[in-house]
Amino acid sequence: MITLLDDYAIHQTAEPLSRPATSDRNFYDRWFFAGHAADGTIVFEAALGLYPHRQVMDAHFTLLVHGVQHCFHGSRRAPLERTEMAVGPFVLSIEQPMRVLRLQLADAASGLACDLRFSARSAAAEEPRSVLYDGERALMHTTRFTQFGCWHGWVALQGRRSEVAGVSGVRDRSWGIRPCGEPEGGAPPSPPRTPSVYWAWVPLAFDDLCTQFNTFEDPAGRPTQLAAHRQPAYADAARIPPGTDPGQREFTQAKLALRWKPGTRHPDGGALALSDADGTAWHIEL
Repeated sequence: MITLLDDYAIHQTAEPLSRPATSDRNFYDRWFFAGHAADGTIVFEAALGLYPHRQVMDAHFTLLVHGVQHCFHGSRRAPLERTEMAVGPFVLSIEQPMRVLRLQLADAASGLACDLRFSARSAAAEEPRSVLYDGERALMHTTRFTQFGCWHGWVALQGRRSEVAGVSGVRDRSWGIRPCGEPEGGAPPSPPRTPSVYWAWVPLAFDDLCTQFNTFEDPAGRPTQLAAHRQPAYADAARIPPGTDPGQREFTQAKLALRWKPGTRHPDGGALALSDADGTAWHIEL
């Protein structure tokens, strides 16, 4: 089907943009957002995902108030028009690509509402490709980029509204193949094993710079992906360079040590040990 985006010179295959290049039913395309006030009074997250071969689009918004999490979840049949990014009362708008995005929600059932704009403070930084195989079949093959920003607008719960001004935030965009939905049938099961994966994704925003650490580890604790970098933060979005920021610097060594709450799988802190190419050491307490 021809859609609005087909009028742009952005095609990667001979197919219309509504038709993914792969027929893998686990192909997805997703946005994720988070906002955290420095004093912890406002914490929220949101996401919108498209799963074209499963014909599903879903969305999520969650708000933490006095230690209680309040959530909206929505799902719909996926639209063929890729510029349509709304799931019931949840709407995502890209007002300026890579600069300003807007989230709107008015859900009577959960009592949640918001009108929030994410304004970029950094360039988008592409992370290493995430690849995971089950035998010879790719279970995961995805691209992700991370971008830091700040939020302005408001959030509300049961009609009680709180203003959001300059709240620190981060977003990511990822797409590709990733397990989602019910497992496939029709094939002999893989040898039984205990499923396990360790993933740490640690974006940190400071006044004048941002750092990102991410790793996947296998059940033996061996990294299958490990990367960390720092990049400038900008007070004026107009100064953010297009594409990869030339000021971005990869750390040549990176290690995360976590402290765990006794008897749980929940961390209560830790430390990042990072090294620049010239040997300069960075230590960040979490």
